[in-house]
Amino acid sequence: MRNRVLMSFVLALLTSLWAFAQDRTISGTVKDDQGQPLPGASVYVKDNPSIGTVTDANGSFTLTVPEGATLVVDFVGYQQQVITVGTQTSLDVSLKPMGLEEVVVTSYGTIDKLSISGSVAAVKGEDFENLPLQTFDRAVQGRLSGVLVQATSGAPGGALTFRIRGTGSACCL
Repeated sequence: MRNRVLMSFVLALLTSLWAFAQDRTISGTVKDDQGQPLPGASVYVKDNPSIGTVTDANGSFTLTVPEGATLVVDFVGYQQQVITVGTQTSLDVSLKPMGLEEVVVTSYGTIDKLSISGSVAAVKGEDFENLPLQTFDRAVQGRLSGVLVQATSGAPGGALTFRIRGTGSACCL
């Protein structure tokens, strides 16, 4: 009798531990601070990024995670949010936008706009959208100081050469 009680106790303990260590299915939505859904947001387990998913067009997701997992919700241009799941089965996450700074892309990397000490020239589409120009090279020609645009042949649709600040730096299109 005593062995049966002991065996029942051990079996109940093992069953409860097995049930306690189960994975949990979490579902929810990811929205911005104005309540708009964020499709394509990443939702993954912090210590194991291979367990993750991406939100659908409505910002919804469903993910099976280990018990006690910590989720990371991430979207480009928004602050990352880390959430401890606990006993929750449904999550509604609101991400806050982060302040993006202007950057300048150069041929060798990117630089913050405030860190530039040299000359920078830009041509915007509004500058020549109403002009009767047939090609891109004609739109750029004469608008950027230090940039020489040349056709390498007289054939229609032939390659173009962009020389920036001298003959040593040629870029062909």
